Amino acid sequence: MKNNFFLVTITFLTFKLSAIDLICNAPEPKSELISSTKSRFINSDEYYTRESYSYRANDKEKYKKKEAVTKNLKFCSSPKNSFFIKKANNGYFVESRCSKGITKFSEINFNDDLIFSRFEWFYESDDLRALDWDSNNIYLMEDKSFYQVKFQQLNSTMVVEYPLLILNPKSYNLEIRDLPEKEDSLRYSTTCTSKD
Repeated sequence: MKNNFFLVTITFLTFKLSAIDLICNAPEPKSELISSTKSRFINSDEYYTRESYSYRANDKEKYKKKEAVTKNLKFCSSPKNSFFIKKANNGYFVESRCSKGITKFSEINFNDDLIFSRFEWFYESDDLRALDWDSNNIYLMEDKSFYQVKFQQLNSTMVVEYPLLILNPKSYNLEIRDLPEKEDSLRYSTTCTSKD
């Protein structure tokens, strides 16, 4: 009987320590019209889903830089100024502050050589290990995109570019970054509070 009590207590404590149930404040937008995937986290009522590019015949510079001429404008159906992040046995679930939908995210283990080699191949970058990855943080990527990069042949498949969510499990600070990051990529920081 005593052993069962200790087993139940240890199981309960382990679950409580590994459980994550947070409400995160949506950070304010910076100097950009945000994409539909960022509108899930950034406190904006408007976003775009499509960019249109048009160039004159000899304007190769604009083509190389992928400078959009127009972006279609959409509006959030049920905007909120916060969203939740919950951990379950098979992943993390993140609420959309824009539409109240829920998206599954997977944790990226950057100590896994297979993941690094696949990410470097897909993003055509060989310096991912040099970025400021902190092993104390939790790195979350949208589940379907993560699966595509890690396991699938990508020649004929488009990977949706979701932002990378970086959660500090001790301070509950959350950083939202582009993946992959570019020189002009903006980083957003916010705080979360535990629902416990």
